[in-house]
Amino acid sequence: MKIERVYIETELQTLEKGIVESTAVVERWRANLNSINTQIADAQARLAKAAAHRKEFALHAKLGNAQASAHLAKARAEQAVAEADLKDLSVALDDTNLQLHEAEAAAASANRALAKFEADGLKRQRIVLAGAIDSAIAELARLLAEFDDLGAAITAKEPAPAN
Repeated sequence: MKIERVYIETELQTLEKGIVESTAVVERWRANLNSINTQIADAQARLAKAAAHRKEFALHAKLGNAQASAHLAKARAEQAVAEADLKDLSVALDDTNLQLHEAEAAAASANRALAKFEADGLKRQRIVLAGAIDSAIAELARLLAEFDDLGAAITAKEPAPAN
């Protein structure tokens, strides 16, 4: 019985550790997802700023203003970098969502495994109680039979009523 208890406690600890670890993985991927979404927002803001600068300096640059040409070139470069970042982040976002989905599935599986283990333990307890109930019913049946036998013995010993 002690060996079984040690096994049960060890298995329970293993399952609980699996839940803690899988939940931590889910949280890391959620943090990664938030980070990528923040980076996407930043790249979109840089892209909008670069587009605004291109619009602001395009006319004067094309009319020969050297300073406006320099600003326009810088805006083009910033726009190109922001667009490339958005493409890379789009790929990273897809991969992160996939990893998050897999981590959530693993966490759900770990939770189901613990629930099954706990349910199996409750089933074993119920079987033990069923045995105890069977023993109690058998003892009650024995006592009722003894009670009936005593009642019959009493009836046999009492004098018959007078008519």
